[in-house]
Formats: sequence, C-alpha cells, structure tokens
Amino acid sequence: MAPKQNKTPGAGNKRKRNSSTNPSTPASSTNTPNNAQGSRSNRPSNISRITREHRIDTFRQRLYPQVTTRRVIEVLLETNDGNVDAAYNQYMAARRAILANLGHPTATQVNASTSSDSDIETEEDAGEESDKQGENGETTAEQVQAQKETKKLLTETDIPFNANTEQERRDAAFTLREHVRESTLYTETLTRTEAILWNYLQEWDIATAQETFQNVNHVRRQLARIFDQMRTPLQRDVVHVKTAGTGSKPRKQAAVDPKEAETDANEEEEEVDDEATKAKRAADEELKRVSMAQDERLAEFINITGRPDWYSLLLTLQMHNWNLVGAVEHWYREGIPPYTGRPKRHTARLAADEGMRVGLNGKRMEKPSPEDCIPSNMEEVDDDQWRDEDDFFDPEEEGESDLSETPPPAATSQSNNERERDRKAGFALNTLTRLPHKGMPNPRRFVFEYIQNGTYRHNVFQHESFYFPERGEDENRPAKSKRQPRKPKDTPVPFDWNNGSHITKLTNWYRQNSIRVGGALRRGAHQTWSDAERQWLYDRMVELFQKTKLDHPKMSDDEIKKTMYVSDETKKAWEESYNNEFVGTQQPDGIRKARNAAALMTMRARDARICEEFKINPDKTYFARPRNRRNNERVGRREARTAENDPYGQYEFTAAEDLDLEGYMRTTTFIEQVNFEHDAQLSLNDQTHWFWGRVLGAITEFYSTHQTVQDQAVAMEFLNWVGVPEIDVMTMSEEEVLAAIRRIRDVAPLTTEDIEMEDDDEDEDEDNNTESPRKVPEGEPPSQAPQDDDEPPAKKQRLE
Repeated sequence: MAPKQNKTPGAGNKRKRNSSTNPSTPASSTNTPNNAQGSRSNRPSNISRITREHRIDTFRQRLYPQVTTRRVIEVLLETNDGNVDAAYNQYMAARRAILANLGHPTATQVNASTSSDSDIETEEDAGEESDKQGENGETTAEQVQAQKETKKLLTETDIPFNANTEQERRDAAFTLREHVRESTLYTETLTRTEAILWNYLQEWDIATAQETFQNVNHVRRQLARIFDQMRTPLQRDVVHVKTAGTGSKPRKQAAVDPKEAETDANEEEEEVDDEATKAKRAADEELKRVSMAQDERLAEFINITGRPDWYSLLLTLQMHNWNLVGAVEHWYREGIPPYTGRPKRHTARLAADEGMRVGLNGKRMEKPSPEDCIPSNMEEVDDDQWRDEDDFFDPEEEGESDLSETPPPAATSQSNNERERDRKAGFALNTLTRLPHKGMPNPRRFVFEYIQNGTYRHNVFQHESFYFPERGEDENRPAKSKRQPRKPKDTPVPFDWNNGSHITKLTNWYRQNSIRVGGALRRGAHQTWSDAERQWLYDRMVELFQKTKLDHPKMSDDEIKKTMYVSDETKKAWEESYNNEFVGTQQPDGIRKARNAAALMTMRARDARICEEFKINPDKTYFARPRNRRNNERVGRREARTAENDPYGQYEFTAAEDLDLEGYMRTTTFIEQVNFEHDAQLSLNDQTHWFWGRVLGAITEFYSTHQTVQDQAVAMEFLNWVGVPEIDVMTMSEEEVLAAIRRIRDVAPLTTEDIEMEDDDEDEDEDNNTESPRKVPEGEPPSQAPQDDDEPPAKKQRLE
C-alpha cells in the first residue's frame, strides 16, 4: 500500500498558499534555475509567440497526467533556451527529489494513465542521464546548483506532489478549494465535483485554475454548460421495432369486390410498412444517440481521472446510470477498485487487454493495485468545509435538463458524407494531444486513443520507413508485409523529431485518425475578438492607409480607400505580428491561441468602424444574422402576446427598430416588478444585471448593424443619457453597469419577464458582433424620427 502523503510538499504542516509564491507573480531571479545550457540573458529574442506556445503545450503534454503549473514550465523553457527535452529532464529530476523527501522510495507513477512501468523507467533514465552530463561523466557544480534551484522553484508552487497521479489530482482539487476559501475570506467554498471539474477544464494547471477563478457562481455557470447535460440517466435498452406483417393474423372481412379488396389491402400494407419503417428509423436514431452520449461520458471520465484501466470506469458509470458527475464524486470520495477479469468485448482480441489502456510503447499497461485506487487523504475527502453537492451546477437549469432536448454530442462536427455512411462518431482521450511540431519531441504523439461503440480503441504510429528504439525495435524488424521483404533502399531509420519529413508523416497519421474517428476531438471554444484585438487590427489598417498615401500622393483619401488592398506579403506580416502580440496572453475568454491571416481578413469585414472608415465591403450575412434572429423571436413573442390580448405587445423591444428606450420603459406592462429600493440587490449575480446587459447589448448590436447618421446619433444619445462611456457591454465593470442601472431605474419599474436567456454557445459570428462606437460627424445634429399620431403619448417622448 502506498504511503500516506503529507499535505504540503517537503513540509509537515497544512497545505498553505504563500502570497510570495503566487503563480501570477513573476519569478524572481533568485528562484530562476541557472541551467548550464542557457539562461534568461541569452534567451533568443526572435522566438515567436506561436513557437513559444507550441513548446509550452509539448512540455505540458509530456508531463501528463501530472498536475502542472504554467509558470514553472515557462521558466524552465527559458533557462534551457527552449529545449523541451532538457527542460523536461530537469523538471523530472526535481520532481523525483521532492517525492523522495515525501517518503517515496521511487518516483514510479503507480497508475500513470498513458505510461507503462517500462515507459516510466525510460523517462527516469533520461532524467538521470541529464544529471550527469559533465565532461568526465560527473555532475558539474553548475548543474547541481540548477537542480537545487529547480527543486526550490517546484516546492514553492501549489502542486501537491504525489507519485500516485490519481491521488495527486484529488489533492489538487483540495488545494483549489482552499484557495477559493482564502480568496473569498472564507465566505464561499466549492463542492468536490466543482473543484475537480474546474481543474480538469484548466488542463490540471493548478495556477491557471486559481487565476481564472472569479466567484463560485462563475465556476458553476461554466461547468453547467458542459456537464449538467451529462447528469441525465441514459436508457441502455432500446426497444427494437418489428417489421410489419410478422405475427399478425388476418381479420375476417365482409364479402367485397375482389379488385377493391386487393387495392385496399395493398394500400393498407404500404401504410403499415411506412409506419413501421418510421418507427424503426426512430428507434435506430435513439439507439445511436444514446450510444454516442455514453461514449462521450466514458471518454470524459477517463480524461478526468487519468486512470489506466478504462473498464472499471465503464462499470462505475453503469452503476450510476451514466451520471458522469455522480461517478466523479464517487471516484473522489471512495475510489474505484481495478476490474479483475476479462471484460465483455466484441472479439477475443479486444478482450485480451483486460480492460487496460496502452502506454507509450504501444503495450498494455499494468493494473494498479487496489490500495492505490483508494483515496489516501481521507481527512481531506471527509472535510466538512466542502459544500454539499447540488442536483445541477446551474440552479436555474434544475428540472429543465432532458436528454431528449439535448443534441447528440459532436453531431454538428460530422459532415454530410459521414452521416450518410451512418458511421458512429468516437471521442478522443487525452485531449491535450495536439499536432506535432519539428524539434519538439513528444512520445505521446505516437498513440491515438479513443472511445467508440462503447469500447476503448487505440492506434499506434507505425511506418515502414522508421523504427523506434524505445519500443525495442531496430532496422532489422519485420517489414509491414511478410510477402514482400523490405528492399535495401527501404532500410528504416530511427524516427527523428528534427526531420521535417518525419514530422509530416506523423502529422498526416494523426490527422487521418482524427478524421476517421469522425468528430472525436472535442472542439475548442471560439475566441471572441477583444477590444484590444480590434484596435490592433484598426491600427494596421491606418498604417496601410498611410503607406499607400505616401506611395500615391496625387490620389485623394477616398480614392485610396476604395482601391487599397492587403497584399499576400502584408497578410503574412500581419499574421506574424498579431500572433507575436497576443498569442499566450490572458484574454477575457481565456489564453489567446493563434489566428491565421484568413481570420484577420474576415474580421476586417466584420468590424463596423473599419468598414465605414476604409470603405470595406461589409460581411452582409454576418451583420444580418442578429437582426434576423431578433425578428424571428419578436414575431413569435408578438403572436403569443396577441393571443393573450396584451395591448402592449406591439412595443416589444428590438434594437433594430425604434430606440425610444424611455418610452418603452414607461409603456411596458410588467407581471413581476423588480425591486430597486436597495442597491445591495444590484449585483452581478442578479438577473437584473443581466437584463440591463441585454438592453445595452441590444444597443451595441443596433449600432454595429446600422450606418445612417440618425441611427448612430440616437444610439450615442442613449449611451450618453445612461452615462456609459464605452459601448462594449461585455467588458464593462460591475460599477459601470450598476451606474447605468441606477440612471435608468428612475424612469420606470423594470422586469425580466420577456427577456429570455440566450445560449452561451452561440455561433462565433453572433458573439463577435460588438463594435466600438463611431462618432457622429461634427455639425450634423441627431435628427428626430417621425412620430406616429396613433402612438400613445408616452411613446412619443424622446430621450432627454
């Protein structure tokens, strides 16, 4: 049985966060290891942000399934001149030293999810090799100092080091909960599943999980979007519909004309056949949908726990009727013993793995011991500071989540051809794995794991041009085809991570697997353009205009704007400049990933300010989508109000129509009145704040989709009236929104009755529809819209 771990690496006291070692605080020079291979001072300055992010991703993947922190990864890569191998070996050597201090005789990861014992040995040997790279096979004084500083750097983080990575993840959940309690002055806390799943969404980066925490409700809303639908029970037994004409006896009929009887019989048989076919098709679709949902939950469960034995997790999900969140709580509180026996598989070959995954060498991994699967820190598991589990992460969704209303996972990512072939999509494991890159060794790229048709499957990279010494192969290994011996010119060579052609073959293999699985990879969330990114793109357009103006001094500004274009060289330069500026930076929606030139050109046609100022043809489809959506919603709500004899249904607010907000507020009938007597009730957690966010957001959409001076003037007049300096509601602080609410609340009582919550997973085209305000030209006063004499008096009032 594995020894019980202390709660603090290298110390016997309680796990405690140190403000001086907060991950958001840059590492000081005293804490930066001085590796012999490089230092901060000689770090190459021409490394692009994309390359830097690729190295960070590769380093993080090689540490999987351990708990990590981005700050340590960045520091070690900097001190090793971006050498992923050297940084990894330095990290692993320090990790082994810390684990030894905690009472571990070896650094063997008992249940590492993607490495067998032999793989771990190989990695440890690689780490030990880096410890003795002196001229005479001895460790130099500089290397010893670097090892000490690296160990100190790791010890000062919040990583709860444990040789058992399954327990390490449990400890990371406890660490996150303590951070939440301390940062909220012990007024808020998390449930066990909230702490686990939030760490999981942050790729088990403990520093990122803490930095992205805003409040408990924010965490719950994010988790609700993904995991609340995975609580619903799944029907495992689907009734198969029999075809028509089986088991039925003919009915006695009165004597009729034979021709009429034959005609009626044929029509009745066709009708029965149609109904039976429809019923069978519906049953098949239901079976496919349930099976895909089960595959998705099993894949998520494996990724969350990092377990090497997938079949035991499958049985646990079945025990909880496929409630993923309930299964995660069970794993944290009680643990899941390994499955003993041969699982029920489609073939004997598949059953031979005994429910285990494969390691980096393509061989079956060893089963974990039952003792290692039980939580070792029971005082953390049973701590009464955890909040009780809720039925749903989002309380507003309680009683509304239904599998029948939930679209099948990843169905939207399947092409029409895939649906026509009726191929069932799978779900990939180890979602950290991304495309390989030259000069960044990562053995995890050689294995592609996924769940499909209710079972675990894997593919291992093999190519007749290469052999892999780490798998025990050499140039004399058998050829791919036994009937066609390898020719001398086809003698395999070791796979080289610095050879571009080798990387291309590996990349093609990985992409091929992704396509064949059929939407197996979980698609990442889109990246909404921030104000800073929009301003950057606007500045590039200004620079291009100034340059073109210098090249053509005789042309007028309007002529230049109409004929100005972005060359391929400029696009490439913009792409590189943008990625160097933003990739890896923290944005409101997360760490910014790379964008290509096509994305920049697309956004150029979707920014109202750029389109207006530089005479760019706008993306009409993009700008029309919000208006069409609102019109459809307005028609449906207006019909419903007419049916209820609501005399004020005609004043349903839409930003694309009348902007008389004051008249709208005065004439709208409310069922529920919102109490504004106390400012304490106005908070980000109230629906009131969201309601006014919708109002201001509608102004934003209106402003960005209309080009007339009158419309822009009215919009700006409204914003000035409520005291909002900026039009981008998504970036407004709580104080700014509350100030707008307090300014408007004196006009009339408000309600949230007819404003429906929108799905957070809207298309990127709709989410990006937030533009900066355009000033009204000087000397052109806002014109007043004509008033209809039939309108109520309150409707005629304009904004003051």
